[in-house]
Amino acid sequence: MATCVLYVDESGDIRKHNVPLKNGQTPIFTLTGLALPLEEWRNIDRELLYLKRNFFEAEISKSNKRAESYEVKGNTLCSPRNKSSRRNHIYIIKLCEMVGRYDGKLFCVSVVKDPEKPTPPTSIYTFSLQYMSERFNTFISEHRSFDKGIIIADSTKRFDNDVAKSHMSFIFGAENGKQLQHIYEAPLFADSQLTAGLQIVDNLSSLVFTNHYQYYCSNVEGACSYEHMKQHWDRTKWLEFKSKKKYDGYLKYGFKTLRHDN
Repeated sequence: MATCVLYVDESGDIRKHNVPLKNGQTPIFTLTGLALPLEEWRNIDRELLYLKRNFFEAEISKSNKRAESYEVKGNTLCSPRNKSSRRNHIYIIKLCEMVGRYDGKLFCVSVVKDPEKPTPPTSIYTFSLQYMSERFNTFISEHRSFDKGIIIADSTKRFDNDVAKSHMSFIFGAENGKQLQHIYEAPLFADSQLTAGLQIVDNLSSLVFTNHYQYYCSNVEGACSYEHMKQHWDRTKWLEFKSKKKYDGYLKYGFKTLRHDN
């Protein structure tokens, strides 16, 4: 049996927002996890490196960074100002195809925030991670090869320690958490410049975020338009985890949206 890694990254602003939106604020926050086989990490790292060099060689050369450390950021790939970039759209397609070849599965929680009574940022992150952990545990339990999983998240530097403590309290103190027997240890926090899996989930998180933003928040005053990202929704949904069997009469899915604005 083998180990699966859930790489976790966020998209959007987790903090309070105003209406109309001020510059840089977002009415929605997305936490995304990408499950990949740990034993394939070397191959995944090299394939991502090849993709970056093939599509962004000029930018890498100007950056004075090693190609491995150069990050193609999801918010740049999906930005409205780059909506006509054929290169960006093809890169996204190739990245999704690569993840599919490794049987990668996506999990996410999107929170449509309440501008009047905002939920504390740490709470949004921790309960989003708990939901994904439950679904991740189900994925491992059903998989023919995996028997254990670990979580590696992009370091927030704001509340890493609080998130880890909350996760451990959930694992050992909550009834649902005690059932997660396939997930080992506390979440680990890493630098995305050093971790290919985090660079990949950054990009995929932006795909989920922009589509959920467009669907749930396009009418918010001052909102951006991500209409151009709809073309990638089918391939994003294709990567979503879907359970093989029913639990309490229902299938389990990897994506969840919480409406705090109602």
